[in-house]
Amino acid sequence: MKRKKGADVNQEHEYGISSFLSAPSSFQENEICQKIAFRLVHKVKQRRQFAISILEIYVTQPIYTDLLKDIYPDSDLFLFKMDAGISWNTQTIVQIISHHRDGVPEQFDIIIIAPNCQFGKEIPVLMDWTRSLLEKNGMVASTFFGPNTFLEMKTCLNWIDHSENEEYPAVAFPSRNSWEKRLEPHGFYWDDVQEDQFRKTYHNSHAIFQIAAKFGYFQTMEEQVINNKNHMLHSWMKAYEQGFRTKDGNVYTTYHLIDLIGHFL
Repeated sequence: MKRKKGADVNQEHEYGISSFLSAPSSFQENEICQKIAFRLVHKVKQRRQFAISILEIYVTQPIYTDLLKDIYPDSDLFLFKMDAGISWNTQTIVQIISHHRDGVPEQFDIIIIAPNCQFGKEIPVLMDWTRSLLEKNGMVASTFFGPNTFLEMKTCLNWIDHSENEEYPAVAFPSRNSWEKRLEPHGFYWDDVQEDQFRKTYHNSHAIFQIAAKFGYFQTMEEQVINNKNHMLHSWMKAYEQGFRTKDGNVYTTYHLIDLIGHFL
């Protein structure tokens, strides 16, 4: 079901690139993000009833903080945004709630890593840095995507025979075993690993591509749009709808979640 190379795409297509980028960006209002957050934070709560300090590490937007405010109402909450252009030090950590102290502590009781971090190439540095910031008996938790996440989207990308595909590379999602092998050399010990997979239906492919972009799936999206190379996104959305429409007219995608909870030896 490949599209012809160089196929024209109607720029008046209903999935305009401007609406794609200007759509509401709040993670907390997104059902998928809420489900991911609830799964992980409640598992963490079962293991750690109280924490003085909690740090969330993220790339695009934090997804756990609003829920943490409710689940850990007496804790100090902090945020750190990964950015290849800044140095890894406590000066880049921002305190958003203070109950026990003002200022950034040297170490934290709980560190939660957002799933959008898995798209970065700095995972080894991130883990070493996390280890240095975690209390001796502290807990690390994260939800990463498994190999079946956005499986239909990756299939869609393969449908389109076009040299510019290389500018939007399909991401290879690690399996549970891959994450174990990737993190164990850093001294990470698994206390709990759980997997879940579910299919989500949407009214159109716009929503699927939007959430994928929020999670960092299209790492060069904004740069390509600035360079007026947006026609591939239109092509992908159209191809996706042609291939993954259900009988009721909706489109769907699969989410494969891997919840990781552990500590450093």
